[in-house]
Amino acid sequence: MAITKFNEASGVGLGGPGAPDWLLTRGPTTPSAGSDGRAAGSFGYGNPLLVRNAPSPRDRRAPPMADPSAIAGTIFIKCPHRRPGFNGNLLLHVLAMQPYFGLRGALLNRAIIWLVVCPAFVCYGYNQGVTGGLLTLESFAETFPQMNTLTTTGAQQHYNSTIQGTVVALYTVGGIFGSLSCIYLGDLLGRRKVIFLTSAISIIGALLMATSFGLAQFIVARVVLGLGTGGYVATVPVWQAEISQAGKRGAHVVTDGIFIGAGITISLWIDFGFYFVTGNSVSWRFPLAFQIVLSLMVMAFIIFFPESPRWLIKRNRTEEAREILAALADLDPNDESITLAVRDIERSLALSGSGSWKDMLSMGEQRLFHRTVLAAAGQMFQQMCGINLITFYATTIFQQYLGLDAIPSRILAAAMCLTQPLGGFLAFFTIDRLGRRVLMLWSAVGMSASMAILAGTTSRSNDTAALVVAVVFLFVFEFIFTVGYSGLTFLYATEVAPLQLRAAISAVSTAAVWTFNFLLAEVTPVGFDTIGYQYYIIFAVLNAVIVPIVYFFFPETNGRSLEEIDEIFLQSKSVFDPPRLARTLPRMHLAEVVDDPEEVADAKVGKS
Repeated sequence: MAITKFNEASGVGLGGPGAPDWLLTRGPTTPSAGSDGRAAGSFGYGNPLLVRNAPSPRDRRAPPMADPSAIAGTIFIKCPHRRPGFNGNLLLHVLAMQPYFGLRGALLNRAIIWLVVCPAFVCYGYNQGVTGGLLTLESFAETFPQMNTLTTTGAQQHYNSTIQGTVVALYTVGGIFGSLSCIYLGDLLGRRKVIFLTSAISIIGALLMATSFGLAQFIVARVVLGLGTGGYVATVPVWQAEISQAGKRGAHVVTDGIFIGAGITISLWIDFGFYFVTGNSVSWRFPLAFQIVLSLMVMAFIIFFPESPRWLIKRNRTEEAREILAALADLDPNDESITLAVRDIERSLALSGSGSWKDMLSMGEQRLFHRTVLAAAGQMFQQMCGINLITFYATTIFQQYLGLDAIPSRILAAAMCLTQPLGGFLAFFTIDRLGRRVLMLWSAVGMSASMAILAGTTSRSNDTAALVVAVVFLFVFEFIFTVGYSGLTFLYATEVAPLQLRAAISAVSTAAVWTFNFLLAEVTPVGFDTIGYQYYIIFAVLNAVIVPIVYFFFPETNGRSLEEIDEIFLQSKSVFDPPRLARTLPRMHLAEVVDDPEEVADAKVGKS
């Protein structure tokens, strides 16, 4: 396609003086002298499309177009010309929906967060919390007698409890495989298509679960739901990181933690409300089906937002990527900073090698195995800090270990999860000011102290004051966790990964979340039954161990482009170098670092 502008100076031809017109054709063209700006169809242009930039005073039928780049979002309607005796065709245009709803820059990024990221991670959090509160409902136990632990005793109760735990955990197993599938799908289909597809799969799982009348269907539903959820949880942070500017990337991606906490909170309050609905299966079917609304929202909006420009460049669709980078930054596509950003990404791709998943297991100049371990370790810390022992078993802790009644226990469990969105907001406002390491380090210190206090207070079961302190520090732990380890670890996993393997490394690191989630879900009931309050001591120690690991091995990524982070690892010679280089390496563009094509070839991954 070509865009030709007429009459800016001469005023001859289309539209008259002072009203320059734009002609969009399938190739370069020259207009005939005296041609009518309202009738381009009969003048030999070869199926042209007339776009008027500003209507002439005598013709107000064509609305003004502020920017010729909006041609891409224009619909053209062909209709008979109104002039008597004229045999041409009138091409009137109507402005259609502009790309991305006409949003650019900060407004576009906010729309992405609220219309796609928010429902995706609220849905993820919702699934984390919704099932636990339904297992104790009479209607649920009647529908699935194999999981009934309410009216059974002895060996039968123990057997049913085992079945119940396994069925619930199958969601996590599905999540592991859903995440790992993105090693292949993430780069094959692109970020948006994977998010759309996996959201659709999660809807199928939710429908199967909410309509179950037997254990077999419920088991299949749990696995399918996990497959879909694991896929979009692995992909959304990658997409976010790749469309965000360096200075805002942290704030954008750390919102995931806010939305996860909001989802858990919503699920617990819905469970609490339906706790009072007795004798009807709607008490558990509606809570399981509610998440479908969130996944439909993701599917409805993801198609209207931009693909990752980095993925597009990887697929040799550079011009599309340039337009998207310009829209995200609210700049002209030919702006120097956009050109430099494109060059940075191209250089990074040249340095990253083939991008085969096997490269994750080798070191090379890009230190890919090192980076994979960092990404997975951060996500492992998210689970091994003990958050799910607090979240999943909150009601049990309040009721069985702190001696509260059923209804107050459920209210406290739901209220406690409100601290997660609050902690997420604190992270949102501080992560791009204080950096990733500061939040991770101090959160680990705070969580270690909280677990130690919980161990001490719950050991004194007859001391009311001590139990009140225990309740307070359950709330404190939830808050601190969200500041440093909820959304932040998803962000960090995408930042330390190179473009060629970003989807694959994110998939592996997210699979680590699901794996350790599954492990703790299986171990925690046994831990509490066996060693009681001393179980908290294990997590106090684990959180303390996280502190030196983050300090000595995790580089600061705050404020650097994804391509600058690549350069930090490229210059590293040992596992101790990245934190030091992140402190000392000047801010730079990768395109300014490596300009010699031979240097790029020599720096290919795998070269030792």
